[in-house]
Parts: sequence; structure tokens; C-alpha cells
Amino acid sequence: MSGARRSQWLLLTTPGDLVWFDADSGTKRTVGATTVPAEPQPGVWRENVVCRRLHASRDGRFAGVVNDYGRCGEVIDLEARRVTLALDGGDYHPYTDPFSFAFTEHEGRTLVVHRTAWNRLDVSDALTGELLTLRDPGIDTAWTTSTVRSPCPAPRHSDRR
Repeated sequence: MSGARRSQWLLLTTPGDLVWFDADSGTKRTVGATTVPAEPQPGVWRENVVCRRLHASRDGRFAGVVNDYGRCGEVIDLEARRVTLALDGGDYHPYTDPFSFAFTEHEGRTLVVHRTAWNRLDVSDALTGELLTLRDPGIDTAWTTSTVRSPCPAPRHSDRR
């Protein structure tokens, strides 16, 4: 953890557990689990393998788990042990790029910058899930490739509008 004074790590296990590991003391404890669903490997661009990727906020309170080369992800509050934001990056060729996701801080808040469509990044509050980029939240359906239901849990945003 970049904000820690000791050698502390947040780990994502293959089954999906989130484990806090203190390398100085050798102690570990499970602090949560992800519910990001597995996604099928597309038949094209096989060099891009759909896999989970873990992101951690600087202070270690939040974890972001996304499917690189997929479309699903979530933000987890590790203190409250709950998902604060479910993510869907859209269905327009998500297998071409890793899932766009980053934690940042602004005015004392932990924020999440995340993909919501092939050509769109939005910003949400990590604690509340509130969408902070106040614009039409709809996806440009001209670029939506199918009408198949999303494999992701419904995106959750506490929209201020």
C-alpha cells in the first residue's frame, strides 16, 4: 500500500478473496471478497486474456476489482465490507483494452475514474458511488454492439440529479 508506513499489501486470490498482508510481521487476514463475475474469453484477439485486476486506493480503504479485456468491475469499501459501486464498461469491443480504472483523491475524497463506454470516462465517489461527472449518463447506442443483457451486476450510481 503506497500510503502505508510498513510493507503492507492487498492481495486478490484466485477464488476472489481480498487479503491484507503485512510483510513485516507475516500476518494476513481476509478483508473482503469480490463478486465480479467471470466473463467469457472472446474468440478474437486471443493474446488479450480476460482476467481480474486489483486496484487499491492509496489509504487501503477501497479496492477496485475489474475484468481487464472484459466489461465488469466493482469498488469495495474494505472497512464496511460492501460494494459501493458496480461497474459496466460497455459492450463495444471491451476485449481490445484493459478496463480503464484508477483511484485518485480530491478535497479529502477518494474518487474513482472508470470507463462507462468505449469512448467515455466518468468519475464517481468511492465511498458513496455518487456519479460526479454530471452529464447524460446514457451510452451512445450507435456504438453498442448487441442487445444481449450485460453479464455485470447493474451499475450503481447515486446520481445527484
